Amino acid sequence: IFPNAVVQRCIVHMIRNSVKYVPYKDYKRFTARLRKVYGASSLKAAEAEFERFKQEWSQYPGAVDVWVRNWQHVERLFNYGSAVRKVMYHQCDRSSQLQPQKSDKERLFSRGGGGYESPLPADYGTV
Repeated sequence: IFPNAVVQRCIVHMIRNSVKYVPYKDYKRFTARLRKVYGASSLKAAEAEFERFKQEWSQYPGAVDVWVRNWQHVERLFNYGSAVRKVMYHQCDRSSQLQPQKSDKERLFSRGGGGYESPLPADYGTV
């Protein structure tokens, strides 16, 4: 229907999908290396970092494969400037934070004796 549409993958979700295959003790080093890939200044620099990433983290093929399978989508992000890419990464992260969390629901129902507190004024909707 939309032949010129550009499909983009969410970097935040790709990171989350790949760290499932990495032990917790390596999590920070792994994500720091990934940041060099998607945060590179150009596509050429990103490709070079991606090759180093694949070599360095080859002991976790599941994690690397997430990025290999989606690399064509990551490449497309470099059609935009670094400022736009940064907003795109953070916007995706923010959108996932807008979903109501269990802790939010618990907090709403536990205030003042357990009743739900509406964010709307008491006279909202009255004529």
